[in-house]
Formats: sequence, C-alpha cells, structure tokens
Amino acid sequence: MVEVLNLLQSYEVLLYVVAGALALAYLRRIYVARRELRKTIFGLEREALSRRQNQSMSMLVFLGLTVGLVFAAVNYALPQVRRSQLVQAVSTLEVAVTPSPTPLILYGVDLSGCTNLHATIKSPTPGQTVQGNVEIRGSADIPDFAFWKYELGNPQAADVWVTLKASNARVTDGVLGQWDSTTVPPGVYQLRLTVTDSKGSSPKPCVVPIQVLSPSS
Repeated sequence: MVEVLNLLQSYEVLLYVVAGALALAYLRRIYVARRELRKTIFGLEREALSRRQNQSMSMLVFLGLTVGLVFAAVNYALPQVRRSQLVQAVSTLEVAVTPSPTPLILYGVDLSGCTNLHATIKSPTPGQTVQGNVEIRGSADIPDFAFWKYELGNPQAADVWVTLKASNARVTDGVLGQWDSTTVPPGVYQLRLTVTDSKGSSPKPCVVPIQVLSPSS
C-alpha cells in the first residue's frame, strides 16, 4: 500500500494538472450543450444535448472526487502509514540507546555509496547527533534520472528499511526533505538514499549512520 501512496505523492502535481485540464474541457462541453439547448426545438436533438450535459457533469463530479481522494491519500493517509510502519519496525527491534551525544563509532558502516556526488546525503553527516525536526540535504540527479527515496533503518536489523519520502524531482545540492525524529525512540539509526534511473538501475545507496537524541536532551 505504501508503494502506491508514494507513487501518488510523486505524481501528485501532474495528476492535479491533468484533472484541471479535463475539468475545463468538460465545463466547456456543458457550456456548449446549454447554449445549444436554448436554440434547438427538436426533441431528439434536445435529448442528445441533455445527455451530453449530464455526462459532462458526472465526469466533473468524478474528477472532483478523484482529486479529493488523491489529496487525502498523500496528505493524510501516507503520513499515517509511514508513522505506523516506522513505529511497528522500531518496536520489533532492540534499539541501542546512548545517554549522551557521544559520536558514533562508524566501523562496519560502508560509507562508500556517499562518495557519488550525484546520489548522496550531505546532511546530516555520518555520526551526527540529531533531535526534533531534521532537515535532510543532498543530491539526487544521476544521468537518466527517474526517482529517489530515502529510508530509515536500524543497524541491528539490516533488512528493515522504512521509506520516509520518495520523489521524481531532481535535487542538486539542496533539501531532500524533513524528518520528525521524535517519531522514533532515541538511539542509533541509519538514513539511506537510493536514486534510480529510468531503466531501474541504481548506484550504490548512500547510507549515513546517525544518533537520535531525546527532544529534551
């Protein structure tokens, strides 16, 4: 389900543009049908025009409902699903809690994926301590670019990754997104950025270990 919601988020603006263009076309059809209805006196022609007008109005209602559902899915359902996934994933792990902002020991963490300047996280930096709202900066602009996503994981469960955000917009040395770190218990985590091209290939992901502190620390 979260994959579908992420896809909707990636194409949200495009969906709105297409829906707006279709709505304008159906509004024009309604206007033309009503204008012709005022002119014609023939029963069959009036019936056909009325049918066209009603069909266009039905499509407008359908487009409105579709736009409303997309907006609700992206802005309400997706954050809730991500939060629930994150809480569920974290609750199954034994989180390594560190009582003080001591820098992480980075041994064993492969940082080589972050050397690709076209697919990297620049902030937070490896070993950085974070708390509260975290701004994630970097680049996602590989050749033949298609989309990117960044995920949150725990070193104690290498195969558990929760998608925090996905997008089909290129980012060059800019803001990838924001993350509310209060949604997880304090401890050691990893941020992973994966950038994919139109053929489905990705360079080595950039994995950045971080330490989340309690908001009151």
